[in-house]
Amino acid sequence: MPPSTPRPLRPDDIVIQMADERTDTLEAFIGALRSAEPGQPVSVTYLRDGDTRQSNVVPTAATR
Repeated sequence: MPPSTPRPLRPDDIVIQMADERTDTLEAFIGALRSAEPGQPVSVTYLRDGDTRQSNVVPTAATR
């Protein structure tokens, strides 16, 4: 991500929902992430410093 691009999520944020899927466990988070379409915005609800926040993120395809 270029330095000028804002980053909605920080390393200490806790993602609690992606789109309409709760991410209470690591398995649920991975499943929600895998079902996201690369390049398509996804609504993400997360906790930061005790506050619930929401943002849209655009996932990219993984490279191996």
